Amino acid sequence: MTRRVPLAMRLGALVAALLLPAVAPLLPSVVPRWPAAPFGVAAAQASEEPAPLYLSQALADAQRCGPGFASARMDGEALRLEQLARAAELAPRLRIGAATDLRPGVQTRPVLQLEWDLFEYLSVAANLPNTVTVDYTRPLWPPDEAALRRAVDELDLAVRTLEHEQSLVNARRAVVEAFHAVSVARAEAELAKEALALAQKRAGAAGDRYASGQIGVREWQEAQQAQRQAEVGWQRAQTRVREAETHLVRLLWGACNPELDGQVLAGRQLIDDWPWDAFIAQVQGVLAQPEAAWQQRVLELSIPYQRAILAQRRQELALAEARRNRGFNVSAGASITVPASGSGAGQADFRAQITASLDLSRSARIREEQASLSLVSAKARVEQARLEALDALASARFAIQDAQFARDVAERGVRQAADDLAFVQRRWEAGFAGPLELAQVELSVAEAALELAKSDANLRQAWLALGVLLGVELPE
Repeated sequence: MTRRVPLAMRLGALVAALLLPAVAPLLPSVVPRWPAAPFGVAAAQASEEPAPLYLSQALADAQRCGPGFASARMDGEALRLEQLARAAELAPRLRIGAATDLRPGVQTRPVLQLEWDLFEYLSVAANLPNTVTVDYTRPLWPPDEAALRRAVDELDLAVRTLEHEQSLVNARRAVVEAFHAVSVARAEAELAKEALALAQKRAGAAGDRYASGQIGVREWQEAQQAQRQAEVGWQRAQTRVREAETHLVRLLWGACNPELDGQVLAGRQLIDDWPWDAFIAQVQGVLAQPEAAWQQRVLELSIPYQRAILAQRRQELALAEARRNRGFNVSAGASITVPASGSGAGQADFRAQITASLDLSRSARIREEQASLSLVSAKARVEQARLEALDALASARFAIQDAQFARDVAERGVRQAADDLAFVQRRWEAGFAGPLELAQVELSVAEAALELAKSDANLRQAWLALGVLLGVELPE
């Protein structure tokens, strides 16, 4: 007498939960093809089965209602306003007001003030209807560090822009990781359920064998302990599923619907439809370039390294100003004030001066030494940040090698588990193996399939991490 082994049902559910293409070639007869379906928070198919959740649609929903993307949008808006403010500083600044004279007689007159920094050292100020003043002031010796000051401002803006772009990338990456975490947690819960069922059967069989005197009390108690441990494992697996689903729901819709929890995903199948092959091909294309090129790209995208560079530039500017303040300084200035109305209209007040100074105080020398030492420290931090960025790149490449090796081993484990199942099933049909032995091998096959799916997911995550470091654009 034989019975049909329910392996296809369990493997199909597990592999479809993770939906990793690596398992399909190994088990083509047990992996079903899932049809496409629309998605929405409250959408459902015409049948009782809820609509599946696709990764691409989950990312689109997260961009609209995810808290990570909402925070990144606010940062981007603040950055845009700062850029507008910096551009507005170069434009004329107009103020309108009124002034009232109380003595000798009460008289109110309008006041119009206009300020405009035309060039680096030239400015215009109009206090209408009274005067218009043009002022020119610049240091003659030592030369001003205007170029370095502008470079620091531009680098500061570039670093903030990079941080904003990285926040968007991190938000997308968090959704992908949470999406896969739910799939893995669900598959592990299904395995825990199968393990509990097997442990219950074993405990029952052990009780029968103990009653008949075939085993001792210790073996019977060990079977009961294994059943209790399996119950705890199943409960923990269910808790991890709820935690993972709640986390994913908050990443997707937390900004628009903070009251939603993991129940929104109850019964929804998760399908990864991301173009992973195209993304990995892009990463490999970057790695095919000269090593110096993509290493430089990593440094350009490394926020700690760019912040260290910014700190070094600021210290260079601070040292230049400290040296200027300590040494012999010569500056020149000129201004002309032209009355705009009244009896004195047409009479201009022109002034010009040259100022020289030399700071002989001990504090000026100490400030210069402090600035010099801070610059040396900043340069050391730049080198440290450079090495850390390159180490992170090397670690990401090694992680791909380890993940690829683990996947190859898991793939071999799936084949070996399938061979073991076929062998034990033949023994069971011949009457040389019991149902518990067959159930154990079936569970081992499901565990091997899950391990392959998890290793494939880890490999994709490793490629994702490397692609982020190299600045490869993530798929939409």
